[in-house]
Amino acid sequence: MTKVTIAGAGAIGSTAAVVLGSMDTSAEIVLVNQSPRKAAGLALDLNHLAAALETSSRFVGSSENYAETAGSDVLVLAAGRGLQLRTSSLMELMLPAAVALEQLVPPLVELSPDAVVICASGPGVLTEICWELSGLPEERVFGSHGLLVTSRLKTHLAWSLGVDHRDVSGLYAFGLEHRYAVPMSLPGKIQSSGVAVSSRPDELAQAFDDVLAGQTSIMEGTSRRPHHAAGGAIAVLVRAVVDDSKQLYPVVARVHGCYDLDSVYIGTLARIGRSGVAEIIEIDATNGERAALHAAATKQRVLLSALKSALAYR
Repeated sequence: MTKVTIAGAGAIGSTAAVVLGSMDTSAEIVLVNQSPRKAAGLALDLNHLAAALETSSRFVGSSENYAETAGSDVLVLAAGRGLQLRTSSLMELMLPAAVALEQLVPPLVELSPDAVVICASGPGVLTEICWELSGLPEERVFGSHGLLVTSRLKTHLAWSLGVDHRDVSGLYAFGLEHRYAVPMSLPGKIQSSGVAVSSRPDELAQAFDDVLAGQTSIMEGTSRRPHHAAGGAIAVLVRAVVDDSKQLYPVVARVHGCYDLDSVYIGTLARIGRSGVAEIIEIDATNGERAALHAAATKQRVLLSALKSALAYR
């Protein structure tokens, strides 16, 4: 049986567990939380759900020494303090998650040295930290943030154009995070009409504004961090690894030469399989898109330096 560990049994991690379990992956899903009692309680609840859905997944709560995670095929890092409604800077957003990664990644990887690691704690800079802490080959560590931002962008663009979100194909959001994302296409188009996404710049720009406004709306309306889409994106990528699908997904991966960027974790298109990132695909980029990606990479390097100065492992 495949073993998947989800470290961080908060809103995002527990949603990922629910969605993954409903996919009937025949996996043992181990939940790690600061409170082993919470992890055990959630695991019991999800086992009851598996019985109701008649799926084959099995859920286990981890103890404080993480022994139950040993031999995991996939490690998901979804730990970090929930977003505050008025978070004013990326440093405020990322530092608690970076601290959590520093505490979790080394002991989990020691117990599962052959695992693929999916960083779901936030943007590319956190995936870079996760990789450095893991000591694993770079292709075995990637982030889920690209799929999350892309799904949100497709939703709002589809609404703006009056079509189903499944009708928008080939559109991806790369870069750093929502405020610094770069829309790119392969080429993107509206399937039912054949209209290129690039020919609707006003609607695309509005969709980006709506994505940012939507995050605030969710947090103010629910007093919670948006988590359903984030958890679903994690589950989709875990399934791609477990099934060795080699399907294309927008993820955060370490690139060398793509878009004239070197040795940096950034949003890109990649084939995901049992070894992690099996292949990185470079999309033809305009000068403006390339410049935006470089600006995001520069911003990320500044953030990485600032975060590492606050962490012990540096």
